[in-house]
This record gives sequence, C-alpha cells and structure tokens, in this order.
Amino acid sequence: MAGAGGNAHVKVYDARYASLLLSFRAYEGYEGAVNIAAGDIDNDGRADIDVGTKTNASHVKVFSGATGGELFSLIAFEGFNGGVSVAAGDLNGDGYADIVVGTQIDNSHVKAFGGLGGGLLLSVIAFEEYAGRVSVAAGDLNGDGFAEVIVGAIVDSSHVKAFRASDSAEVASFYAYDAAYTGGRCVRRRCRSQPGYRHWHPGPSRLALQGIRVPRLGRTPLVPDPGRGMIRRKRTPAVISRQPAIIGGPKGRVAMRRAL
Repeated sequence: MAGAGGNAHVKVYDARYASLLLSFRAYEGYEGAVNIAAGDIDNDGRADIDVGTKTNASHVKVFSGATGGELFSLIAFEGFNGGVSVAAGDLNGDGYADIVVGTQIDNSHVKAFGGLGGGLLLSVIAFEEYAGRVSVAAGDLNGDGFAEVIVGAIVDSSHVKAFRASDSAEVASFYAYDAAYTGGRCVRRRCRSQPGYRHWHPGPSRLALQGIRVPRLGRTPLVPDPGRGMIRRKRTPAVISRQPAIIGGPKGRVAMRRAL
C-alpha cells in the first residue's frame, strides 16, 4: 500500500496477520503520490513491488518483495510528466512478470517492459481521440499461457480493450456499461495461484465478455483471533466462470476470473 499523496512511502503487510513486511521510500526528492502493483519480476517465487509516479514524471521502479532492494528503474515515457499507472504479468511466457505502464493524462499511451532485462515489449495508443488517463492490468484471457495487456478508460468512458504483447494486436474491445455511463473504468486482476486460479472483486459487477451477471461477493475483513493474530473471515464462495472473462462495476474494479 502507499499513501494517496506525500512522500512516496510504500509499505507491504502480511495479509494473514496484518504484520509489516517492508517499508521504504520509493523516490528521494519526490513528494507526490504513487501507483503500485505486484508481480514476480525476478522469478524468485515472491511477488515484487512495482511503483510508478502518479504525477510530474513517468518514473517506474521495481523493488524486491524479498528484501525491499531496488531491482531496476526506468523512465517509461521520455519528456512526459503526467504520471503513470502500473501493472505486472508474464506477457511473453518466460516465467518473469513484465511491467505494464499507462499514461495518466493527455493520451492513452501504454507500454510494456520485460521483467527480464527491461526491454520494450509493447507500445500502443489504446484509445484514439481520447485524452484522459487509463488504468492498466495484465492477465491471460484466452488460456494460452501469455498474459494480455488490459486497458480501461477512466475519464468519461467505460471502454475496455485488451492487447496481445507479441504483435500489439487488439484482441478485445467493449464498453463495460451503457454509453450513457461516463464514470470511467478501473481494471485490476487478482490471482490466487497458477494454474487454475480464482479471482474475486469487492462489489456488484457484470461478466462483460460473457454477458451474465455475477452476485456480490462477500468481503473478507481482518478480524482478531486468539493466538493467531489478525485473520480473514471465510470468504463467500466466488462464482467461477468456465472461460476467462473481465468483470467490473461502477465504483468497483474490473477483475478477471477463470474456471478451476
């Protein structure tokens, strides 16, 4: 987690016991907010922390989930000072999570960089004639072992697109809600394990790719348990789709779910 504004302070907590695992300043001399994501960039079996400046720069850094040390640093968009959103997922199937970056103002430029070496894997303008910020995510939508890049318009539109990293091809495009809805769309993927992963989301939603409704899923707050510290209550069973799909809801997030 990171503060909404201030000093780029990032903290990582154990979800089971709410204990602090890591705490660090991502950028010295930068006092703005940051966007964060998690993915196993160095293929050591632990999720690493991707951090992107939310304002005034397009600086992206990756920190080790094991030690908190900086793994690498890059400027996603040279000369662009509008801030970036970040996500992580294995786009090329090499076992290393790659980094997805989207602009926060002016256009919908999205790039992806390899977790192994940091080379450029993808560069696309997601939405023509759209000048608002975008939210990005990564997930394997078709079960081929390669994550696609998922992009959602956040300002005045619920347009969502997905791109294949190998050739930048657009593989999905839809409006999550009626054209009259202009509240934007935040995309996010939650994955419990690979393979056969289950995904969940915090609010009412729709299986946008399959056109079927999904009931509200139970929340999982931390509660005290004698002798075990803070634990999560049993989660309401999630509805599992037979094919990967993108889901979402107003004021919620778009997630992806796949059959077990």
